[in-house]
Amino acid sequence: MRANKVLIVIISILSFFLLPIQLITTFLLGIVVHITFGIILFPLSIIWVVLSFPLICLSWLSSKVIWLRNIIGFLGIPWAIIVYTFTVLVPAMGELENRATKIMLAESFPFSWEFWQFQLDKLPIEAIKYGYFGEVIIRISKGDQLKQRTINKLINGDQLD
Repeated sequence: MRANKVLIVIISILSFFLLPIQLITTFLLGIVVHITFGIILFPLSIIWVVLSFPLICLSWLSSKVIWLRNIIGFLGIPWAIIVYTFTVLVPAMGELENRATKIMLAESFPFSWEFWQFQLDKLPIEAIKYGYFGEVIIRISKGDQLKQRTINKLINGDQLD
């Protein structure tokens, strides 16, 4: 839980620096995607999977050995920041809710495993209402209407954009 609070503070500070860079990368990568007829999205998706796999594995380990959650959480913060940065800098190409789930996956670390299970509809709704995971979901979506809408769609089982 403490590791997630530290991660959110670091990401909040990092966001000030990433916003101008995000505008440039979105514009340039958007042009590249358009020129390549979207083919460039395939390698970008593979990179995202390769980056997110260790994040989810570390989170899974921390969910199985609860007393290691804060230790794994603090050790995994740099990796979560890398995943977050990559996700923010790659253009959404109109899939804003899917991008929001990827960002929340990184922001929810060390609860990324639970968020992934929630996204796949394999986590009971009670886990969201009660406990640390629910607090993390509230913290990462607070003040962001896109994230709140995405979470509501996931809870209701609706299709994302």
